[in-house]
Amino acid sequence: MSGIVKKSNHLVNARFDFTVLEIRLFTLMVSQLTNDDEDFKTYKIPVQNFIKTFQIKNKNIYKELEKTTDSLIRKIIKIPIEE
Repeated sequence: MSGIVKKSNHLVNARFDFTVLEIRLFTLMVSQLTNDDEDFKTYKIPVQNFIKTFQIKNKNIYKELEKTTDSLIRKIIKIPIEE
């Protein structure tokens, strides 16, 4: 990864059931967010960056990432927020 990813305790304690690839992809997505973001934006993660960051040797990584993104888009992350 290009920098440090800081996760709030709420995100760390959130309930989700991710595969290893989903966790890695989610972490890369979160790493692109900035404090100045006010609305949803489109972010791109080149597959080559993913492969390099996580030292992937899997020859089917493109197919695996396609399944992973399809799976992630259907998941809900519940972050507990205290009132």
